[in-house]
Amino acid sequence: MLQYEREIRQLQAYVERLESQLASARVNHMDHRSQADWANALDRSQRLVHAQEVRFFISTFNSLQRNSLSFEPFLTHRNFCLQARLEAVEAANERLVAALNLLKERYSMHAKNEVISNNNNNNNNGAVTNGAMRAPAASLLAELAELRSSSC
Repeated sequence: MLQYEREIRQLQAYVERLESQLASARVNHMDHRSQADWANALDRSQRLVHAQEVRFFISTFNSLQRNSLSFEPFLTHRNFCLQARLEAVEAANERLVAALNLLKERYSMHAKNEVISNNNNNNNNGAVTNGAMRAPAASLLAELAELRSSSC
């Protein structure tokens, strides 16, 4: 019996070692499985976050597109107004250049007439009187008064 008891104890020790190895294998398997589960959960959460980011960017893009469409009529009107103002300024500039050319012509003609008149009259040794110069300048300024007020 002693031999049977010894064999039983050896078998019990062997069973305990196997149970210990089995428990260790289960823990390792659980750790491996929990790591795989954790990796899968992480992957799913990353995909979810990525999908949320994509939805956010699409929503933001659509919002910006709607806003740009709402500004388009305003910008078109603003461009039209600016173009009209530019054309008015160009027209006023052309009138001003024409008036300045007219003033130049009148002044040169007036100066020639004064020189001829002064040479004929020998009035004050050829000096031009202030009254003679004021009258043409005043009349020309009256003609150009419309250029003071511009539509722009």
